[in-house]
This record gives sequence, C-alpha cells and structure tokens, in this order.
Amino acid sequence: MKAYSLLLVFVFLFSSFLNAQNAPVTIVSSQYGVTPGIITVPVKVNGFSSLGAFSLDLKYDPAVLGFVQGIRNSSLYGSFLAGDNLLAGGMRHVVISWFGPATSFPDGSTLFELKFTYTGGTSVMQWMDDGSSCEYADAAYNPLPDMPATCYYQDGIITSDRLLNIDLFIQGLYNPVTQQMSQAIENSPMPCEAAIADQVTVELHNAANYSLVEYSASGINLGVDGKLKCNIPAAKSGSYYIAIKHRNSIETVSSLPVSLGSGITDYNFVNAASRAFGNNLMQMSDGNWVIFTGDTNQDGIVDSGDMIMVDNDVSGFSTGYIPSDCNGDGLVDSSDMIMVDNNAAAFVTVATP
Repeated sequence: MKAYSLLLVFVFLFSSFLNAQNAPVTIVSSQYGVTPGIITVPVKVNGFSSLGAFSLDLKYDPAVLGFVQGIRNSSLYGSFLAGDNLLAGGMRHVVISWFGPATSFPDGSTLFELKFTYTGGTSVMQWMDDGSSCEYADAAYNPLPDMPATCYYQDGIITSDRLLNIDLFIQGLYNPVTQQMSQAIENSPMPCEAAIADQVTVELHNAANYSLVEYSASGINLGVDGKLKCNIPAAKSGSYYIAIKHRNSIETVSSLPVSLGSGITDYNFVNAASRAFGNNLMQMSDGNWVIFTGDTNQDGIVDSGDMIMVDNDVSGFSTGYIPSDCNGDGLVDSSDMIMVDNNAAAFVTVATP
C-alpha cells in the first residue's frame, strides 16, 4: 500500500510538471517613419493559452506621445482597464489590466491596441516589470513564471526615423555548419538575444555620385545570426547605395540604390552574389554568401600588404581584438594567414559604383 501511494504521488507531480505553464511573450509593435497625428500601437502576444488575468505597465515619453485610449481585443471578455499615470522625472506610463474567463489566442494576435497622439521625435516603449507590475495569471488566477523579464516582455520604439534591417555574414567569422558567426568581441547579450559577432559601419552613398556619403553610422552590432539593425534619420528618405565596412573585410556595396521611403527597409547580402555590387561576395559550402575577409589594412584590396601585417603579428604571437585576427578567435596564427593568402591569390578587391 505504501509503495502504491508513493507511485500515485510521483504520477501527480510528474503530471503537474508536464502541465507547467509560463507567461506569454508580450511584444510592443515598433513603428518607424511615423508622422504627427493619432497613431495605433498594437501589443501582440505569443503563447497566450487559457489565461484569466493580466496586469501590464508600459512607460513612454510624454514629450513625444500623448495617451488617448486602450482598446482590447474583441474576444477579451471581462473587466479591461487602461489608465495613464505620471512617473517621477516627467515620464508617463500606461497601466493595462484585465480579468475575465479563460481565454486563448493564436500566436501573433493583437491582445490590445494603445492609441496615442504623436507629435514627433522618438520614444522608447518600455515595459516596467517589478515582479507584479507585469504579470499574467492562468485560468485559476495563479501567477505565471515570467523570468527573466527580457524574454517575456519585449520593448518597442515609436519614431520618425527609419529602420534598415540587413542580413550579412563575414567570411572569417562564419561557420557554414552552424550557419552562424563566432564572437570576435566579448559581450554578454541579454537573455533571449543573439550574441554579437562584431561591429560594422553602415554608410548611405549618393545614388548618382558614390563618392558622396550621405550618412554614416559606426559601431553597429552584427549578431552571430547575421542580423543588424541601423536607425536612419527621418530626413534620409531617398534611394542610396548601402555600403558595409568592417575592420578587416572588403567594403561591400548593394548592387543598386535602395529606396528608404518606407518606415522599415530590409536588405539581404546573404542569399545571392547579385545582392552586392559587382557580385563581390564569396559563396560558402552551405550556399550562403559572405563578404570577403582579409583587408586588414583597409586599403580596398587583399594583397601582400595585408599578408605582411598578419605575418608580423603571427611572429609576435599577437592576441586580442586586432585587425590581423581574421577569424575572430583572439589569436593571430596560420589560420588567419591562410585566409588572407587565399583571397590575395584570388585578387579580391573592393567593387563600387
């Protein structure tokens, strides 16, 4: 009888573990290229399954936005409130709460919308989670796990600026087996965020005269997944050549001028050689395309000058975050020299309009 009772306890605990539920992921939809007037900010969810209540707290800049109202999803029955309050330091926050019958939504559904008057500028939409200020409850109104908060509550931004999303891999850092890059710089990403492979400079060049740089942003983080995001000032709304510069790689340029007329623009240097001016990309064994590594002295060509630089650092047992470390492992050795030597033999050079 005792053994039977223990078995029942084990089955109950195991069943409870299998039925464990976490809070949904809550996402403020960022908006770029916004013009003054009334705007609608959707708040979307993933993993909203049989929930009975939530309380959410979202901070914004009243110099940029003025709260108008909150509008629930029409399938969210019960009590719904959205109130605006002043914070210390002049910021404001919207507190949104709901209590009702058990409800589920497909991933990507809009849980509710927030309407604001937008006057111009940029405001981060930041979740304020002190434990109970952002919280979900299941159908029995038990609070659900939501830590670390950065995995469950994703901030947004409202701005007149534009966003340029770029897909890009760097030859020296790229592993075609994992289809990711290694980390050339030490960094500790927030939970649920991709680690940073390295930093690049993004330039916008005049469509008619490439020598004229219309805008430049340096120190832009490039994730190990090949993703980078670059904010572009609102005034830059025309068409531009996009140039990518990296500390030991060949400058690489979009094949054609790219229109930045919309709020968000995507450009991919990964899926075809034709995405770069002059087809100036290298194909890896997995089919993806990468920008050429080896221009350690940044003179626009991989040649003996780069080889001498790497060779000297190999002889000196140089380590650290330096241009001659082409594969980003922190050590200058024969693997870096082989990469530079191969690209020099292939006469790799910059190609620009």
